Amino acid sequence: MREHKPTLPSYPFLRASALRPVLQHLVSRGFDAKDSFKKYGINMDDARNPYSFVSLNAYVRLFEFAASRLNNPMLGADIGNGFRPSDLGPRGVLFSLSGTLGRALQRIAAEGDTFQSHSSFYFDFDSEISTVHYSIRDRRIWPRRQDAEYSLASLCQMIRMYFHADWRPVEIRFEHDDTGQARKLERLFRSPVVFGAPGNAIIFESNRLDESVREEDRGLINILERHIDDISGHDHQDEIMTSVHAVIENHIGREKITVSFIAGALGLSSRTLQRRLQEKGVTLRHCLDEFRRENAAARMENGEGHLSKIGFSLGYSEATAFWRARRRWEKSRQDD
Repeated sequence: MREHKPTLPSYPFLRASALRPVLQHLVSRGFDAKDSFKKYGINMDDARNPYSFVSLNAYVRLFEFAASRLNNPMLGADIGNGFRPSDLGPRGVLFSLSGTLGRALQRIAAEGDTFQSHSSFYFDFDSEISTVHYSIRDRRIWPRRQDAEYSLASLCQMIRMYFHADWRPVEIRFEHDDTGQARKLERLFRSPVVFGAPGNAIIFESNRLDESVREEDRGLINILERHIDDISGHDHQDEIMTSVHAVIENHIGREKITVSFIAGALGLSSRTLQRRLQEKGVTLRHCLDEFRRENAAARMENGEGHLSKIGFSLGYSEATAFWRARRRWEKSRQDD
């Protein structure tokens, strides 16, 4: 009999297992982790239990503070470059057991919300060029440079360790600005690095995704997948909403967001996507409007640029269209 699935926190969280490699590295550098954990509201006892929940906001703030205190602006990338699959718990082991890189990326993306909520992690496949997207959806959690560089560096390290030692991305993209470390990051990632992008991403050639590097142990993989499912606490009916939200976030302002575009990114037919959204009682238009409303509010609260720049990044071609949308959102709040 399977264990009763836990109730996940409503606040942005990550499993404490994600803290282990970061904590070990900080302690080895002489960083006073105990007092810093207390400062940011992280309980050390919780941090020792790999499946306990830690505030994502507290974790990101601690990471930024540690980089400043250790005078190492590349702290996240350095830690990620020494990453091991066991640092990611059962999800990382599942990655290392996969027979092909494509299957490994699909598996790690499928279980993302089990270990870190309010985040987008998905694999966008194309016959020639593919992309792994990662970002924290809650824009109030900012700055978050260390987490972004750590996450992308650790994935690149795992790909080289368990699939192709000579693997090189075509390009690395970060949502944050360059702080003078571009050349060092390019050497670490072995590829060009672009800053100020809509989201964090690894762009790479698709030609080796289906290249078999090992025979899969299906029995062990089934055990790990069942274990991950037991601890997830997720209602899988909500997965379609998470996936749609992730595609919108990573392509808005650069692509025209339509049912066919979203369906293609998720590997679904347009009819299937519409049916699944109908089952949730929403339309793509509703999803897009909600994303724009929440994202615009967070960006304005954080003072992230001029209103016209925010509107353009959210896919509004004219400032007046963004202004009308804001008036409609304000009226809706007043009616509520």
